This record gives sequence, C-alpha cells and structure tokens, in this order.
Amino acid sequence: MNVRDSIILITIYAIVLAAIILATIIKKWYKLDHRNLFNQELFWIAILTPVFSFIYFGIFSWLGHLPQVDSKGMDNFLEISKLPLILLASAVPLGAIVTNLHRTYQVEAQIKTAEAKNLLDGYYAHNKYHVECFSKININRRLMKSKIDKLEDVNTLTISVSQPHTLYKKLFPESSPIAGPQYSPSNIKIKRINFLTNNILLSFEKLDHDFFVDKLNSNLRLDDETFRRIRFRIRALASYLCINENIKDIEFVDVNSNTTLLCLATTIQRFRLTCIKLSEFLIELLDVYGVTRRSNPELFEKIKKLRICARESRRALSEAKSSVIPLTTRGVLTNINLDADNQINVQASNLNQGSSELAETFSSAKN
Repeated sequence: MNVRDSIILITIYAIVLAAIILATIIKKWYKLDHRNLFNQELFWIAILTPVFSFIYFGIFSWLGHLPQVDSKGMDNFLEISKLPLILLASAVPLGAIVTNLHRTYQVEAQIKTAEAKNLLDGYYAHNKYHVECFSKININRRLMKSKIDKLEDVNTLTISVSQPHTLYKKLFPESSPIAGPQYSPSNIKIKRINFLTNNILLSFEKLDHDFFVDKLNSNLRLDDETFRRIRFRIRALASYLCINENIKDIEFVDVNSNTTLLCLATTIQRFRLTCIKLSEFLIELLDVYGVTRRSNPELFEKIKKLRICARESRRALSEAKSSVIPLTTRGVLTNINLDADNQINVQASNLNQGSSELAETFSSAKN
C-alpha cells in the first residue's frame, strides 16, 4: 500500500472519529444521568470506538495473511496487530473513566437529593413551628377590673393572628420548600413594623394641649380627622400583622357622652386600652420572630412608647380642661347678655360633670 492510499485511509478514519465526536456533542450523549451504566450513551461510545478502531486498522494489517493457529502464527499475529490491539485495549481505561464519572454523578445526585430533602423537611418544620406559635398569640386579658359600658368592647378585645400561614409567608419571604427555611428575621419586615408603629406614635403626638383646647371649645365629630388618622394607622399595623378583624371593626371616637370633655376622655381611654393590647401583641410576636430587645432596641423603645402614648394624651387633655374652664368663667363675668351668660354657666357645669365622669373612667383603668 503506497503512501497516498495510507493518507486516504487515515483521513477517512479521522472523519469518522470527528463525526462521532460531533454527534456526541450535538446529541448531548456526553451527559450522564441517574440510569444504569448500560443506558449511558457515553459508555457505549467509549467501548465501541476502540472496537471500531481495532477492526478498521486490523483489516489493513491482516491483508495478505492467512490464519495460522500455532505458535508461529500467534507471534506473527501479535507482530502485525500491535496498533489495532493497542487501540482495542484503550476500551478498558476509557470504560473505567466513564464508569467512575457515572459513579461520581450518582453520588452527587444522592447528595443533592439528600440536601433537597433536608431543605424540604427544614422548611416544613420551621413553618409548622412558627404557624403554631403565631396561632397561640392571644391577647385577651381585661385591662380594667370594673365594667364600663362605653369601654367594655375595647376592654374585652381579643387580639390574635387570624391568618398564621399568611403571616409566616410575609415575615419569612425567602422561605420555600426548594430554598429551605429562612432562619434569620428579615430586616425589611422589621423596618416595616417599625415604620407602622412609628406612624401611630406620630399621630398621637398631634393630640397635644392645643388640640384638646380646640376640641373642648367645639363639638367632637365622629369623622374627626386626627382620630380618624390614628384609627387608620392602627388598622394598617393590624392588617400587616394579620390580626383578627375585631380590632378593625372598633369605632374609637365617642360622640354620645353628655359633654365634649367626656367624649374626648372616653375616646382617649379606648385608644389607650387598644394600644396597650397592641404593644403586648407586638412583644409576643417579635419573641416568636426572633427579634430581641438587644438586637433591635429602637423597635422595642417604640413599642414601649406605644403602650404609654395615650396616657400622655390623657395628661394633655387634663391640662386643656384646666385651662378651658377659667376662660369660660372669664367669659361669664364679662358678658352682659343674660342668655349668653346662662349658656356659658351651663357649659361650665357640664364640664365639671364631665370631669367627675372622666375621673371615674380613668380610675377604673390599670396603669
């Protein structure tokens, strides 16, 4: 066989080998999966390619030779078949490599399966624990020992989580069966709770001395803007924390009492009882959530202020009451109109009556 023919035959072999490699890449036969070794295309390529090479080059080595089954024939066979036999022998290491790769893949797949199962189990355990803890939060104790009709609905108000699963998803947004549980509290959610709590405190700051003086000199309306804003912000916090509908249905403003002073006092007391219960709810919720006073002192300081903010408003109301009555008295002394004089005296009398009822209301509340 001349050189030209040899080059042609080697070129044909190279083309076939390149076609096998190209088909392996296009068909993605190089990818291993969970099936057994005999179902892996790469394994058969590693075995059959050396066999094909052995036969291809063996044919040209054996041309012109007849079979001779004796020692001389065997020696001659080994002599002329060195290259084909070397190519055939390469099937063993190639097959072993594919076998080891397949074993490695199976081990990796088992590890991934175990990790996925651990994440799944961890998620459901984490979810179950927090959902049960959220469900057990129940603020229902009476804050006032005595029974006052206008305060009884707030005094007996029960604050609990109505949708614990929704609250869990809200507080742990990164938890999922695939990614596993989120063990650390979300800073974004903590900031949101902080923001909503601070909004309530800012609304109560509007209930200052001047506000109550203005209300004592006018009529208190059910849709008063300042009180309506406080109620709206309390409901916003309650809605965010999936609190039951009881707190959302409460009308805090009292417009049915005999005097404006008593209406204001009752309204403030209703807000106060609600804020105390809301602060107790927040403390229990944050304890379950994993937020401590040490890790977030700012939030706990605001919860403390939430508990006493209505008390500060009550003090402002008491100071406003003291400043309004002398002004009324001066109006009586300087007014020469008898009807107006009688009207102002009645107003002062009503304020005094409201003060006694107010004292009874406040004395029944726990500090």
